[in-house]
Amino acid sequence: MPQLNKVYSWLSPSTTASNYISAIRVFFSAIGYWFFGVLASYFVIESGFASPIWPAAGFALLVGLRFGYLTLLGIFFGAFTVTMNFLNNAWLEPSTVWWIPCIIASGVVFQAAIAIWLVRRFVLPLQDLFSFKAISLFVLASAPVASIISASISVVALQIAGQLEDKLLSSYWLNWWFADTIGVFIFCPVIISLNLLPQRKTKLFSFYVPYLLMIAVVITLFSLTRTDQLVKQQAIFDAKAQGMLTAIQKQTENILHASQTMVSIFSLFDSISFNQFQEYTVSIYDYILGTHALSWIPEVNNSERKVYEQRMSIQLAKDYHFTQRDSSGDLITATTRDRYYPVYYIAPLASNKAALGFDIGSHLGRRSAINHALELGRSVATEPITLVQETEKQFAFLLLTPIVTHDERNLGLISAVYRAKELLGSALNDNLDSVSIRILDVTNSSTPMQFFENNLGESNIHWQGELQFAERTWLIQLSPTLESVLMTEGQEVWLVIVAGFIISTLMGLFILSLINRKVMVENLVTEKTRALSISLTETKRAQQKIVENETKVRIILETVVDGIITIDVSGTIKTFNPAAVKMFGYTADEVLDKNVTLLMPEFDKNSAANVEPFLDIANTDHRVIGREVTGKRKDGTEFPVDLAISEMVLNDQRMFTGVVRDITDRKNAKISLTNALKQADDKAIELQHYVDELSKSNQELDQYAYVASHDLKSPLQAIGQISSWIQADCADLLPEASQKHLQLLQQRIKRMENLLADLLAYSRIGRQEYQWESVNLDQLTQHVFELNCLDNGFSLVCDTGQVVCRLPRIPLELVLRNLVNNAIKHHDKSTGVIHLKYEVTDTYHIISICDDGPGIPVAYQGKALEMFQTLKSRDEIEGSGMGLALVKKTISFYAGDIKIISEGRGTCISTYWPKNERTTKSIE
Repeated sequence: MPQLNKVYSWLSPSTTASNYISAIRVFFSAIGYWFFGVLASYFVIESGFASPIWPAAGFALLVGLRFGYLTLLGIFFGAFTVTMNFLNNAWLEPSTVWWIPCIIASGVVFQAAIAIWLVRRFVLPLQDLFSFKAISLFVLASAPVASIISASISVVALQIAGQLEDKLLSSYWLNWWFADTIGVFIFCPVIISLNLLPQRKTKLFSFYVPYLLMIAVVITLFSLTRTDQLVKQQAIFDAKAQGMLTAIQKQTENILHASQTMVSIFSLFDSISFNQFQEYTVSIYDYILGTHALSWIPEVNNSERKVYEQRMSIQLAKDYHFTQRDSSGDLITATTRDRYYPVYYIAPLASNKAALGFDIGSHLGRRSAINHALELGRSVATEPITLVQETEKQFAFLLLTPIVTHDERNLGLISAVYRAKELLGSALNDNLDSVSIRILDVTNSSTPMQFFENNLGESNIHWQGELQFAERTWLIQLSPTLESVLMTEGQEVWLVIVAGFIISTLMGLFILSLINRKVMVENLVTEKTRALSISLTETKRAQQKIVENETKVRIILETVVDGIITIDVSGTIKTFNPAAVKMFGYTADEVLDKNVTLLMPEFDKNSAANVEPFLDIANTDHRVIGREVTGKRKDGTEFPVDLAISEMVLNDQRMFTGVVRDITDRKNAKISLTNALKQADDKAIELQHYVDELSKSNQELDQYAYVASHDLKSPLQAIGQISSWIQADCADLLPEASQKHLQLLQQRIKRMENLLADLLAYSRIGRQEYQWESVNLDQLTQHVFELNCLDNGFSLVCDTGQVVCRLPRIPLELVLRNLVNNAIKHHDKSTGVIHLKYEVTDTYHIISICDDGPGIPVAYQGKALEMFQTLKSRDEIEGSGMGLALVKKTISFYAGDIKIISEGRGTCISTYWPKNERTTKSIE
């Protein structure tokens, strides 16, 4: 169906999108996933658990189906960002904990990819996308089935990383799977709606308005229900927390009472032995649960130290010394001080031996509490401390109560030691494991100190209160654990959010189905109406076309330049158009119902009845074009015509149509053309004769140039040889002037030989084609320079950058040799620099040889390119005057050009070589 094709093309990834558009899609996919992930945090029912609805999973499926698998890269970055925020990982401090968000994001991408594949594999092949089967498969494949992947991967990663307790593993997995399932489920109507009728915006509007309103109602009900539940839970916990505070306060009162009891015992008796102290404390220790130790702390002057140590050593039957902690925390013998406050008696002794003899006055915080208690004369608690006898990391406090007898003697202090955990455990009983507890000592509000924390997971319900105890202020913060909240909370919130979104999604799908049915009915009505309209229109067009065709046929028959004649099987003429009237000279009335032999006597009347000549002319298709026959005009003149015949059946009657064309002008033109071709052949033969003569003349000219050169060189060489013999034989006889004359004679002979060689080379230019090949200008010019420069007075600088271009190598080398030779030969100094330069345009390679010589005046630059021209006397500079002429003729043969640039000193001669290999021109 057409709708299925639209959906499939919509779901297929774009193959023509540019990289820029793809990057934008990836970016907005990441932003969209992050947005819906943050939005999901609004639906968290209980702190510490994932949201029960995760719309970001549905968004990932939407963009993946719409834009293809490439957008899943953006989904990965969006999921990674959301997870980093939820885990509170530091963005600016990469660490190994980043692997957790990476694995979770990979699970999200894998889940979306599997969902896309399942939809394309099992849903798209269905014909009706709005059937119950199609919708069921779409929801099942994209939601609960695919959601298993992300939930499993993510929960296992959190459990391995220690972020999730084993007892919460199943709850987290179920919550995660359920959240992804609902998140995809609520996006199903949106995904289908975008495929329904993308061109019918009004139809989609009628879906989105009620669907979004239903979603808004569900969110509102969820907010109200969750708020109401939180208020109820907070009220219940407030009452429980107040009871816990009362229990803690009662326990502290019992502690104070126990300390006062011990003080009373010491006040009543003059002295108490170590064993008596152990007996007295048993009942108190058993009565006040959570008491870790009771001890007597005497106030000992330095002069009394040894007495106390010896006395206690006798009672314990082992050495006893006052101790203190050093800077590293180890117990050492107490240093000398004016006053000590050692632990003298302590019970129970078995678990507190390490504290015997410890001078609590050596600790600054405890000494401050001692002074405060002695000053006030009542019980004072210390700040949170770590006990000497402690074997694990936990805080405790000392309750210090001064002992003053009836005669106002100071016997020291009673120290009651309580660990925070034991104190709370005895006060709260079983509540310690179901409530997250944190106690801070806020006596000094500017520097609060942590006293106790059980590190249980907090919920979003909190309560705090203050407790005044023994001159200390404790801030108690309570929060029920997640497990306790889950056990006590109702199911109203879950029912609202789950049922609400499921009902909204089903209603959205139902609305889409109704819209689709309506659109299908409208489309069907529209198609039928259109088909009927088209049928009526085509009928009118057919009738109009018949009339137009008849008119066209009539006009064609009347205006066509060829004669058209229609006959029946008996050869009787039935139609005769105006062109035929003009061609044969008969009117239509004069030939109609007459036999065709009237116009074409070539057909025998006896055989005209069965029109065999016409059938002979026709081929297998009963049609022939270009058959030449003889026509006869009304005045009796005959003329050649081209006849084409076709057979047709009209009203069950065989008819023949003949198209007749007067070919008199064509035959006359053919005769004229034949005569013209014959004359052209004669001219071609004559021209070939001239070409042969010219070729023979060129060969004779080449032979003459060679012979002339050879015959002229031979006597010149003989004269030169003789002059050298005379110079050698008469070296001592000839005067100096005669010897100079002989030298001048030899120079002129050498000049004549060079001139003949240059003339021969000049005459041969253009007689031979040379192969174009890749030439390295630097290397070729360096080779030419080394052959021409026999001394080290000149240097060559190549400014081409090792360019390689395709040129005829031999002519190029000839040109470079003449230009380099001229630059050296015509230089006015014995040293100089020659530059090779190269430029390229769309049509030319420009190769220039530049020197720093005397230059060529502008007035003589044109003359320098002519034959036998030198700017100085040949007696000053030896040369034939053919160098630049040879260069110019060579360049001209290849349709190039040569330019001389010289302004003052220095000359630059540029040669222009065409880039087209076939560019040459003849040289006269």
